[in-house]
Amino acid sequence: LKVVPFSLINWYTSTSVYTSSMNVQGVMDTEGNMLPYVHKFHQLAVEMPEPAQVGEQYSIRVVYGGDIIDSLTQPDMAMGIREASDAQQADQALSIVNYTLLNTYPWFPQNGNNIFDRYTFEWTVTLPKPMLLASSGTMVKQEDTGSHFVYTVKENVPSALASMIFGRFSLVADDPADGRRPYVRVFAHAGQVDSAREILEQTHDLIEYFEELYQVPYAYPEIDIAQMPYGVGFAQAPPGLVQMDGVAYLNKTLLVNIWNVNNPFLRENFLPHELAHQWWAHVICSLTDHDYW
Repeated sequence: LKVVPFSLINWYTSTSVYTSSMNVQGVMDTEGNMLPYVHKFHQLAVEMPEPAQVGEQYSIRVVYGGDIIDSLTQPDMAMGIREASDAQQADQALSIVNYTLLNTYPWFPQNGNNIFDRYTFEWTVTLPKPMLLASSGTMVKQEDTGSHFVYTVKENVPSALASMIFGRFSLVADDPADGRRPYVRVFAHAGQVDSAREILEQTHDLIEYFEELYQVPYAYPEIDIAQMPYGVGFAQAPPGLVQMDGVAYLNKTLLVNIWNVNNPFLRENFLPHELAHQWWAHVICSLTDHDYW
């Protein structure tokens, strides 16, 4: 494999907020040597100096321009749940950028090449404060530079799909001193911290359930659960990362009385399903790209 494909994807397609202004200006190795690449829309193909070899490590740096990189517009953080239920603002209630790397579009397992191509990775992400990062992989370092957070994330388990999300979140997480495994972080809109605490405990309960059911341990040391904008209508489960429609964080009273949701058990539908994908897709794979789950 000499040409490595990447995807830079926004899953959210609302025409009122969707933009695709990413402008890749260069790709280079860690020594600063420029690498040949082709970039069109969300697809980025990079030619490595030599064909990739199993077990070897490679690093590249992507330089891009543009003020909005496949993101949602920044709302007024004082906006409440009731105001957010307005259809004109529903999908702007949380600012998120979602990058999916190390696979080609569309969504795994049909990655366009070989579904058994899996990679380990280490990436460094610099975000302007107060944005926080939810990511596949294990957070090995976080630095505060005063104006930015700098994260180093590493994945030792080969993965066919790896993603990161960043936005203006509140964070609820396990106490590292408790030694709970996996280590769970839940990223939520500022008004949903109580629900985030519930989701943290539900995540532990569900992972224990699936480990007993499948007799296969959860594959990663950590898992991040991230709240997408309200009303996007779906959830996703890259390895070590679950992202859910923002309304799945709401309590049942808000779901029925403000959002007029017919099924108040939205979280109970989303969370177990997405956590199950941490086994079915990331540990247990389709035989070929013609075999869907």
